Amino acid sequence: MQELYNFTIENWILSTLFLTVLGILIFSFVSQKSSISPSDAVNLLNKMGDNLFIIDLRPIDAFQKGHIINAVNLAFNNLENSLDNYSKLKQTPVLVYCDSGMVSSSSFSIFKKKGFIDVRILRGGLDSWKNENLPTEQNK
Repeated sequence: MQELYNFTIENWILSTLFLTVLGILIFSFVSQKSSISPSDAVNLLNKMGDNLFIIDLRPIDAFQKGHIINAVNLAFNNLENSLDNYSKLKQTPVLVYCDSGMVSSSSFSIFKKKGFIDVRILRGGLDSWKNENLPTEQNK
């Protein structure tokens, strides 16, 4: 054990790099399990219909310009409080997205903390949805 400690101290840059890479790999593995492609999201939408709770985490102005059909806009900066209004849907499958997938990926832990069981992140966000030429709607 002392040898490991000495190695870590003497090679602190290498040790830090190793821990960083390990953290990135763990995060990547965890986020991949909960993320789905746009085509998988379409399959989920077709299967679940109105029983799928779709959440758009983008700012309201971006949401109004176009969003996935039947999506609800919840501001990321107030997500924890906003989810309290949807506590009856904790057992319902949830599809979460943002513009590119980064914000929605970081929201995963908030959903789990609030007790939502089946949360899926749209890989690549609305950008990937649009790249697949999938439908969106606008608020009027």
